Amino acid sequence: MGTAALERAAANVADVGITALGAMIRDTVVLKSQRIYDAEHYEPSLAHAPLPDQLVIVSQGLKAHGQHAGRMSMVMSLDRALALAGLIAGWNGQPAAALNRIDVDAIKELANILLGRCLDAVSEAIALEPKPSLPALVQGTLGMIAASLRPSPNAICVETTLSASARGLELTLLAALDSSILRQEPARTGSDISL
Repeated sequence: MGTAALERAAANVADVGITALGAMIRDTVVLKSQRIYDAEHYEPSLAHAPLPDQLVIVSQGLKAHGQHAGRMSMVMSLDRALALAGLIAGWNGQPAAALNRIDVDAIKELANILLGRCLDAVSEAIALEPKPSLPALVQGTLGMIAASLRPSPNAICVETTLSASARGLELTLLAALDSSILRQEPARTGSDISL
């Protein structure tokens, strides 16, 4: 996959993420930061951010042509996940102290929609259509869940952080895409062949 395609995929993720999250929470969402890197240089900005002890990650595995193609994840602090769950439920009071089953289901559904739209945006830029697994949610300290953030050794990563400051929300979208799968060229049709 060329650099131009990867940059186009990253721009698509930012645009789609801003639009989709903004519509879901009915607020202005902006791109706070975005990085593209390979797994060899993996050092998530999350490790340097001033985060509370607890994080919430919702991940989906990706498959293309029957092979592992990477992972899409949504990461946020527990307090922001609780606030987001309250927004989804239409509650404007003080958020709960812990995610209950209904909150977990709401966060997973939001991630499913948001990650699905971002995956569609990536697929448009790279001419691949990876299929996602069901979303899985894990929570814990960064030290406890760092392994679930680490990309596979041959992954190319797009890390996008979105912010809705009026709502006090911030989340990071991580796309770790397998470079060996992404380098495959789509099948050409007769009309694509030049003589």
